[in-house]
Amino acid sequence: MPPTADEITAFLSDDSPNAFARAVDQMLRSPDFGIRWARHWLDNVRYAQDDPTCAANDNGTFSIGPYRDWVVKSFNQDLPYDQFIRLQVAGDLIPMEDPELINADGLTATGIWGLAHLIEGNDKEKVIADFVDEQLDVLGRTFLGLTISCSRCHDHKFDPISQEDYYALSGVFYSSHIFTFKGKSARTRHRIQQRAVSTKTEQDQLTEDEKQLANIEAQIAPLEKKHSKALELIKIRRDLEEQLKLKEKAGDDKSEFDKRITELREKESELTADQEKNGWDENPDELKEHAKLITRRDEFNEKVSRFPLRMIIKEGPVPGSRHKTMGDMPIFIRGDHLTPGEIVTRAIPSVFATGNDDFEITGSGRLELANWLTQPDHPLTARVMANRIWQHLFGRGIVATPSNFGRLGQPPTHPELLDYLAVRLVESGWSVKSLIREIMTSQAYQQASITTPDNLSRDPNNEWFGRMNRKRLDAEALMDTLAVHNKVVKRSDLTAPAWKLVLSGRMLFTEFSRDKPPTTSDLFDGANPDLLVPARVDSTSAPQALFMLNNDIVLGTANTLATTITAGSQRRRQRISMLYQQLFGRPASLVEYRLAADLLRISTETRQQLATSDPSDVDLITGPWEDLCVALLCNNEFLYID
Repeated sequence: MPPTADEITAFLSDDSPNAFARAVDQMLRSPDFGIRWARHWLDNVRYAQDDPTCAANDNGTFSIGPYRDWVVKSFNQDLPYDQFIRLQVAGDLIPMEDPELINADGLTATGIWGLAHLIEGNDKEKVIADFVDEQLDVLGRTFLGLTISCSRCHDHKFDPISQEDYYALSGVFYSSHIFTFKGKSARTRHRIQQRAVSTKTEQDQLTEDEKQLANIEAQIAPLEKKHSKALELIKIRRDLEEQLKLKEKAGDDKSEFDKRITELREKESELTADQEKNGWDENPDELKEHAKLITRRDEFNEKVSRFPLRMIIKEGPVPGSRHKTMGDMPIFIRGDHLTPGEIVTRAIPSVFATGNDDFEITGSGRLELANWLTQPDHPLTARVMANRIWQHLFGRGIVATPSNFGRLGQPPTHPELLDYLAVRLVESGWSVKSLIREIMTSQAYQQASITTPDNLSRDPNNEWFGRMNRKRLDAEALMDTLAVHNKVVKRSDLTAPAWKLVLSGRMLFTEFSRDKPPTTSDLFDGANPDLLVPARVDSTSAPQALFMLNNDIVLGTANTLATTITAGSQRRRQRISMLYQQLFGRPASLVEYRLAADLLRISTETRQQLATSDPSDVDLITGPWEDLCVALLCNNEFLYID
């Protein structure tokens, strides 16, 4: 979220040596911190709200909101990164100290494993194999910075990961499942969704409420089948009454209401004619019982829906698959699930093994995997996360390929620095916020993006971080910034414990479909939900400029700014200065003031010429200011961070 003009003024007027550190601390306490860093994390797990190749769960949609909100909460509360990993890998297997409590966060966190993206297919066993491959890809690239899935068909061509290692790890995920099949086709896979309760008492009450709800539904179904036409007639007449009331309150244009009323009256006439012909009762006594049941159903639905649905993983193989029990997996020859070979014991990749007791399996093996990943001396886990933190702060990682620390990835430009940051992360108790604070308060982070021609020629790609990289606002930051200026999103001064900030207008909380991703996400290099996106590209294209000039979101923001700025009694110079202060955090220079004044004059003259043909369609008051606001919103200073 952009800082306010008051926040910028307060910072610039603070001459104390700790002024910058205080600003960093304020940012770390803001609930916006979790929203921002959660989006970084979700790029690496294929975050989306649907699976278009799946026919179950309302055409592939599933309840991923609780997982997303948990990630936001975890960053805001500075959940230690080792616990963050453990809960996602095996949160359902980690008990609470109080036996009455249920590890609700742990169950919610395992939703990460249901975000796999699959290609269309009807072979159930192939779908399971592809799903496990996607899960291993997330495990390898997101947590370890390794391309483990390259070993599905053969030994890794470049890294010391064998095909045996791949299937040793795959046995862990074959011994768990996050979906079931509801029919013969593989497209009928149904994500396992469970309501989020925190105590066993809540679970018992929920079970009883769901039982009562099912009983009521069973009583309603035959009544609705028997009296379907009478119920339809009642609904039509209720809708007709509502539309007539709305029409009375409508303005001059009532055409949409007239159209809807005509349609309802035609349906009413058809049903009335059918009733006269076939003699069914318009209002049978049984419908009184139906109305009572509907009321009771609504009451129990409200009780049940207090606990949101969340996607979870369960121990055991996919029910109905050829894998009947938890256990080790055979190697699939050339990756073909139809040609199994030698069975491989579940284990960590052999390159990491230090002894025979590294991976003693109980259950699926996910808990043991989580424990291994979060060992303080693990060679990759802390390094990969420390590199990601550096990447998001500087625009480029010390390892420029943040999800590939292997031979095909780029080597670290500063290996000793990466080692230092990894050690600091572990020593701080795996505190992400502590490491971010240490980096941001360093001299390296506080550099400007300006450089000299000599330094630019020596290090054109800034591999040595001799300056700060210039960064364009990404899709989410751009949309949220526009939403703030459009007054769609209110700034929040809430502190981190009040983490649940699902606000209307924030892009993170809008629908994010694989089938129809947001246009702004595609246009401004947002994450592709079909892929792991360890680092976003930063493109500049003509469609981006056209969007900023013509899109309703931008024009609406410009209109709000113009309406607000012209509502006061300030003179033109003051208004221009207010706009610059709000959008850029600084006053306008003399040259900028003159350019803005010229634009206002030209816009006014153009609108006056148009007014001669149709005066009612020309706004001479806010219109020129709206044009100025569009120009400022298209300015590089608004779109880029120096």
